[in-house]
Amino acid sequence: SSDLTLPSASEAAFADFGMPVLFPGSVQDVLDYGRHGFELSRASGLWAGIKMVTNVADAVGTAEVDPRRIVPRPALNGGEPGEPHRPHGNLLAPYTLDLERSLFEVRIPRAIAYARANGLNRVTVDNDSAWLGIAAAGKPYFDLLQAFEDLGLGDDDLRRLGVRVLKVGMPYPLDQVAGREFATGLEELLVVEEKRPFLETQFKEALYGAPGAPRV
Repeated sequence: SSDLTLPSASEAAFADFGMPVLFPGSVQDVLDYGRHGFELSRASGLWAGIKMVTNVADAVGTAEVDPRRIVPRPALNGGEPGEPHRPHGNLLAPYTLDLERSLFEVRIPRAIAYARANGLNRVTVDNDSAWLGIAAAGKPYFDLLQAFEDLGLGDDDLRRLGVRVLKVGMPYPLDQVAGREFATGLEELLVVEEKRPFLETQFKEALYGAPGAPRV
């Protein structure tokens, strides 16, 4: 079976269970990521979580509700090909070894492949010659947009200043390939997030040892 959870837990709690987490930052994101959450779960065989913060849960906004707005693209090319994961009641050794292998070698890669196929992590301001990259997920991403607006900076201004921006829709597990692609050519990568360096740490892991990796 597949399921979608909305617990009031930190990202670290999701990571402890190997659970992909989507982080909506607006009313529209809640609808879009909710749809993707179910499909992500079905595609990967994992529970999928949505991180909800008060400023989003209590927000008022306008959203598009056309059922054709989100057309999920299946992506089972991550990990091993074959049948989708089927849960069973065998939770003791030696079955736990196969479950662990399936989690890290099949199901999590499939979740990342789904995120990549459906553009859950996307560059919103692109710039081939950028020196500074800014990445944010959920509500902090929209706080970042507000900061740009307060500074009078539009997308063209950011490109002129050499800035590249990434909206991370699935902060865990971070698509390390997408993270390295985003960081290519940068001198510095700034991660905007709440209180603790959760997303920042994953970027550092993705970039560790990479030639020409930027400061994070």
